[in-house]
Amino acid sequence: MRVALRFAKFIFMIVVAAVLIFFTAAPVINLLIGALGSAIAGKTAFAVSDNFGLLLKSILVYSGAALLSVVFGFFVAVGVWTIFERRAVRIAVFILLLILVPPFVHVQSWIYFADKINAFLSQTFALSQNFSGEFAVILTMAFSYLPITAGLTLMAFLSVPSEINDQCRLDDSGRKSFLKVYLPLVAPALLVSGLLVFLLNINDYGIPSVFGVNVFSLELYSLFSANGNMYSVFFSSLPLLVLCLALLVFLGLYMKRIHFSFSGFKGGNPFKKSAFVKVVSQIGLVVFAFFALVPIGNLIYEALIVQDLFKVIAGSMDEFSFSLWTSLLAAVLCLIPAIIFAYFYAISKHKVLLLCLAALPFVIPSAISGISMIQLWNTPILHDIYQSPFMPTIAMVGRFAFIEALVISFAMLRIEKALIDNLRLHYAGVFKTFQCFVALLWKECLAGILIVFALAMSEFGVTLLVTPPGSQTITIKIYNYLHYGASDIVAVLCLAMLLTSLLLTVVVFLLLKGGKVREEI
Repeated sequence: MRVALRFAKFIFMIVVAAVLIFFTAAPVINLLIGALGSAIAGKTAFAVSDNFGLLLKSILVYSGAALLSVVFGFFVAVGVWTIFERRAVRIAVFILLLILVPPFVHVQSWIYFADKINAFLSQTFALSQNFSGEFAVILTMAFSYLPITAGLTLMAFLSVPSEINDQCRLDDSGRKSFLKVYLPLVAPALLVSGLLVFLLNINDYGIPSVFGVNVFSLELYSLFSANGNMYSVFFSSLPLLVLCLALLVFLGLYMKRIHFSFSGFKGGNPFKKSAFVKVVSQIGLVVFAFFALVPIGNLIYEALIVQDLFKVIAGSMDEFSFSLWTSLLAAVLCLIPAIIFAYFYAISKHKVLLLCLAALPFVIPSAISGISMIQLWNTPILHDIYQSPFMPTIAMVGRFAFIEALVISFAMLRIEKALIDNLRLHYAGVFKTFQCFVALLWKECLAGILIVFALAMSEFGVTLLVTPPGSQTITIKIYNYLHYGASDIVAVLCLAMLLTSLLLTVVVFLLLKGGKVREEI
C-alpha cells in the first residue's frame, strides 16, 4: 500500500512538473527547436544579431538605471535605519511591497513633474529642456525599482550582528567605522539588488519606448512586427539571452558562495551621532520624498483638473474588467505550482540553485516570451485557446508563478521540519496534503495571490503580443495613450492604478503580519 502511494505521489509530481514546464519553459524550448529546424532546412538564416552597438547601448542604459537605483536605495535605507530605527523592519517590508506600484505610474508622474519644471525654467530663465531620451529612462527606472534596492539594503543593515553593532557604538569613530565596517557588510545586498534591477529591466521595452529610446528588446519587438518571422527574431535575441543567463548563473553562484541571507533583524544604528551618517540619512529622506510625492501629488493634481473624470473611468471599464479577471485568474492558478515548488524548496539542499532555475522566465526578453507563446499555442489543436481571452492569463501564469512560489517558499521555512517529515511519512493523498499546507499558510497564500494579481495587472511586454483582437488590458490602453499624448485620460487611469496598487500593498503588508518576518530569510 505504501509503495503504491509513493508511486502515485511520484506520478503526480511528474505530471505537475510537465504542466509547469509546458507553461514556462516549453514555449521557448518549442521556439528553439522550431528555429533550429527551420535553419537546418534552409528556410531561416542562422543569423545572430550583429547589432552589438545597440546591445552595448542597452547595457549602458540599464546599468545606469540599476546603479542609480542602488545609490538611491542606499540613501533611503540609511535614512530609515537612522530616523525610524524602532520601526525599520516593518518599513523595510512595506518598502519592498511598493514594487507593486506599476512602472508606468512613475513614468507618467515624472513626465508631469518635468513638464512643470520645464515651464518654470522657460518663464523664468528662457530655458527649455524636454524630458526624454536616455536620462529620462534611467531616472524613471531608478525610481520604479527603488523598493528593491532600498528594501534589501535596509534588511542588510538590520541583519548586522549585534556584536559588531556594539563594537562600533563603543569605538565612536563615526564615518570611518561606517565606511570600513558596515559598508562591506551590506555590499552583497547592494550587488544583488542591482543585478535584480538590471535583469528585470533589460528584457522589457515599455519605458524606453515611451521616451523614444531604442533598446535591444524593443528592436526585437520591432523586428517581429516588421517581418513576422519569429525564428529570425529568436536568433537575433541570442546575445541578450546569453547575457541574461550568464548574469543569472553568476547571481546564483554568488549568493550560494556568500550564503546570502538576512537574519536577526535587530541591528540598531550605532552612528546616530555621526554628522556624516546624518547627512546621508537626510539625503535619503529627500529621495524617498521624491519617490512617494511625485507620483501621488502629480497624478492627483492632473486628475482633479480633468472635467469628465467619471466619463473617463466609465470609458475604460471594459479594459479594467478584462484586466481584473484575467489577472485574478492567473494569480489563483499560480497557487498550485507555487505550493508544490515551496514543498520542494523546503526539503531541498540546493535552495539558491532551485530559485535560479525557477527564475528563468524573468531572464527571457518579453518579446521572445510573447513570440514563443504564439508559436506554441497558435496551432490547429490549441488555436481556439490562443484566440480566447484566456491567453493573457496563460502567459501571466508562466511569467509570475515564480513570484508566488517565492512568497510561499519563504513562509514554509517557518513550518517545523518535523511536520513536513510527518506529512511525507504519512502521505494522505494529494488533496489532503495540499489542504494541510493551505490551512497552515493561508495568509501567505493570499498575500502571494494578491502580489501576483498586482504584478499581472501592470504586465505589458508579453500581454501586448498574446492578447486577442477585440480585447485590451488597462496597461496596454495606458501605454497607447502615453504615446498619443492624451494626458488627461492617462492621469485618471494611472491614479486609479496607483490607488489600487497601494491598497493591495497595505493588505499584503497586514497579511504578512506587518513585517513580523522570520528571523532568517
